[in-house]
Formats: sequence, C-alpha cells, structure tokens
Amino acid sequence: MTALLVIAVLVASAVQRLTGIGFAMLVAPFAVLALGPGPGVVLVNALGIVSAVLVMVRVRQDIHWPAVGGLLPSAAVGVLLGVVITRALSVAAAQIAAGAVIMLAVGTSVLVVRTTSVARTTTVTAVAGTASGLMGALAGVGGSAMAVLAILTRWEAKDFAATMQPYFALLGVITITGRLLADPRTWPGLSLPVWACLATAMVVGLVLGERVVPSPALARNVVVLLAGAGGLLAVVDGARTLIG
Repeated sequence: MTALLVIAVLVASAVQRLTGIGFAMLVAPFAVLALGPGPGVVLVNALGIVSAVLVMVRVRQDIHWPAVGGLLPSAAVGVLLGVVITRALSVAAAQIAAGAVIMLAVGTSVLVVRTTSVARTTTVTAVAGTASGLMGALAGVGGSAMAVLAILTRWEAKDFAATMQPYFALLGVITITGRLLADPRTWPGLSLPVWACLATAMVVGLVLGERVVPSPALARNVVVLLAGAGGLLAVVDGARTLIG
C-alpha cells in the first residue's frame, strides 16, 4: 500500500501543477487505506501544504488574495464541524465516512457541468468555503467544493489555479491543527525513508506536470478514475472492519 501511496503522490503532484487542484482527491483514498482515517487525512493535508507552496512559487503573480481571505473564515468553520464529527465516530466508521466523502467529491466533480452559472457572492463563497473545510477535515478532499465553485461562477482557470494554492496551504494548516488538538495520535507515524520517498515523488510529479502531462482533460480523468476506485476501496475496507 505504501508503494501505491507514493505513486498516487507522484501523479497527484503532476495534476496539481497542471490544473491547480486534484492532489488531495487522488492521494486521500490511498492515505486512508494505508494509515487509517485520522493519520491518513493529516498526511494528505501535510503533503498538500508542501505541494501547494511549491506550485504557489511558480504562479504567485496570478493569485487573487482577496478571494483567499474571503474563503478562509467559512472554511475554518467547516474544519471545526468536521473535527467534531470525526471525534464522534469509531475508526472503522470514520474510514467509511472518509471513503464516502471522497466518492461524493468525485461524483460532484463529474456531474457539475457548465450549464448554469451563479455570481460569486459572499453567501456563495461562504457556503463553498464551509463545504471545503468540512470535507477537508473529514477526508482531506476540500478541493472538490472549490472546483464546483469555480465551475458555477465561471472562475477563469488560470486565476483559479493560482488562487487555490495559498488557500489549500492555509486550509491544510487549519485542518492539521484542528485534528491534532482533538487527537494528537492522528499524526502519521511514517519512517524517514517513507517521508523521503513521498517528498521525491512530489518533486518529480511537479516537474512532470510542467513538461510531460499532455492535457488537463486527461489529468482530470485520471484523478476521477483513481480517486473513485480508492474511495470505494476505503468504504469496503472500513465496512469489513466494522462488521468484524
């Protein structure tokens, strides 16, 4: 499972560089399967922070900082709600919930199409931010709510991809802080070689995202397929544990 996690990080990093989102959606199911729902979500957020910062360095001139500031307060509320919910669940139930949220995120990203548009008002932004924080705390997939927001409000792709990097980095810090304050045991107990492999995979993936990945459409299809399968596996594994 560790090998699959490393591969997922490599592919997800390439997708993140290409489209601005997708890292957590792809890595989360494999992290949850490998480490459990608590440490898995924390790991996804920790890696997501690094990935976002690395991409942010390259796209910093296109970041719309007022949008970041508008999203974070409601996202913090969502994180708080997510932490409260996870504290009330058993490990197996939390894994099932995380897998279900991942599949919901994948399904939403597929079903929402460019047929309807809404204005990016304060209310719309607050709802999206809360959903993003909640899903990020539950399963590490806060990006799907942002993708829906971008589609519905016709957010220009280049500006959206750049603006999401500081948002994901700061959301990751908030989520990890909330998770660890609620339960310090959720920090992933990985060995130094594993951390090194994950870091290497991330750097290689970012390079590939700039030079090799052929199109955003193909990258998105890879994320949907692998994340959906991983989410289903997490639900099945959690259900097997719950049943005994």
